[in-house]
Amino acid sequence: AQLPAGTANLLARAVTIPTDLEEALDVVFTGYVAPFDVGYLPEQERYFALVAGCGYDAKLIAGATRPLKNALGFAAYVVSGLKNLFTLRKAWIELIVDDERRVFRANTVMIANVGQFGEKTPKLGDNIHPHDGKLDVIIAKASSVRGALNIMLRILTGRFTGHSDLEYLSASRISIVTKPTMPTEIDGEVLGTTPLRIEAVPNGARLVVPQSYRPPEE
Repeated sequence: AQLPAGTANLLARAVTIPTDLEEALDVVFTGYVAPFDVGYLPEQERYFALVAGCGYDAKLIAGATRPLKNALGFAAYVVSGLKNLFTLRKAWIELIVDDERRVFRANTVMIANVGQFGEKTPKLGDNIHPHDGKLDVIIAKASSVRGALNIMLRILTGRFTGHSDLEYLSASRISIVTKPTMPTEIDGEVLGTTPLRIEAVPNGARLVVPQSYRPPEE
């Protein structure tokens, strides 16, 4: 069970746990237990519930320092995100998705287990949720501020397909090697640098959720 007390509380929002602590405590006693996929990084022996990745997202998280979050709250991520738009750099990426190898240039590769953080928030992509036994790979290839803003606009407006700089894949095993190395993150925490190897763990956790929560597959 979760009592959300962080800056963004994205896991709670994803499964509609109230961010008010008293209301969240009620869920502990009135909710039900739902199975929940997780991601696993075998080399670091770390699990994640929401997202892991390399590139722009990791720079954004690193830039949202604790002093900045204490001062601005969630807006710290917005400030860091805007600042890091001006330092976008592509890297050569070798991506192995299950048994398929691909090589390309991109600025970000995100591995998403959850695709929406609350019913009223934009989706990261179509049909991304922690109840399908898979992880979803989001590849962003833009290298300019204008290109990055275009990708963000497409995601905010739900236009996930039809653009060469934005690509989605689904997989059980992912390996990422980059040249040069890229910063990495896991569930909003700075992790290190590439390479990054991730596995899906279907139903790897059980989470107490409100009675009103319904997994997307239902």
